[in-house]
Amino acid sequence: MTPNYTSPGRQVSRFDGSGDPNRLLLLMARHDNLWVGLGDHIASLPVIYELRRLGYELTVYATPFVQELYERAGCEFIPAENIRPGLTEDSLTTFGSVYWLCEWSLDEKIAADGAGLTNFTDLFASFFGITAPPSFDYPTALGFAVDESIDERAVIYAPTASSPERDLASAGYIHRRLNREYGVVWLGAGQTMFGSLPELISTVGNARGVFCVDTGIVHVAMALNVPTFAVFGPSDPFTILGQYDRYSSGPRMVVLSAPNDKGCTAPCSKRYSRGWNQGGRCDDYSRCMIDAKPDELLTSFSIFLTNKES
Repeated sequence: MTPNYTSPGRQVSRFDGSGDPNRLLLLMARHDNLWVGLGDHIASLPVIYELRRLGYELTVYATPFVQELYERAGCEFIPAENIRPGLTEDSLTTFGSVYWLCEWSLDEKIAADGAGLTNFTDLFASFFGITAPPSFDYPTALGFAVDESIDERAVIYAPTASSPERDLASAGYIHRRLNREYGVVWLGAGQTMFGSLPELISTVGNARGVFCVDTGIVHVAMALNVPTFAVFGPSDPFTILGQYDRYSSGPRMVVLSAPNDKGCTAPCSKRYSRGWNQGGRCDDYSRCMIDAKPDELLTSFSIFLTNKES
């Protein structure tokens, strides 16, 4: 089992052990202060299920928030805080291979492009030398069920991400405007938070629509065929979301926010570098997201949602 290309970045590493070749350990948590985000976990699920179908036994080390995703797939799960008692140097030798998987560097993105890998799921599959499945039942994998008791479905609003470079600077203004027309649930830091992933999946999956940026919510919404309006700036939506063209059919509209008067274009691929300011592009906050015109976004979202419901 060999990858389709050699990953030059140290954030994705593979260590071959002397144990059972059908036993794989996936370390999907902290490494150099980076985390595998919720969107990465959602996008990797088709590959996880394909590895299980091929007969591999998987042990996943990750944040407890996503534990049910992997246990539903038949994986052994080790909560991230239990790394010391759960994994020792001796226990690592029982695995055929150990993969340390975290966010992908710019060099890894370039290598993936060279190998013809155009979305995250295919990239993830390439680490294991397999091909992502042609179809995938995301609602079942996420444990989602339609809630028929909801009288008025809310609009989910997620204008912030784990990194401020992807945040909408006009988040408060957009929220006030949305509230005039819709029942809105604002997800994110300092707003509505969920104690469990099933609760989050149910809320997003039963929503009327989603207005968001490049954050984990966009993956949940697209995987569950929820009408999704996503604003992207520095990150590349075609790589990050491309797998959902294959696995889901829900209405979606991706807006690339690029201020032409600043001489930049979106996406600028900073998403794949270790430092967002490399190359003298932007400071901590991306100009394209700061200069996004909120009234134009609101109009586009309203037309998008109206057309979807007509």
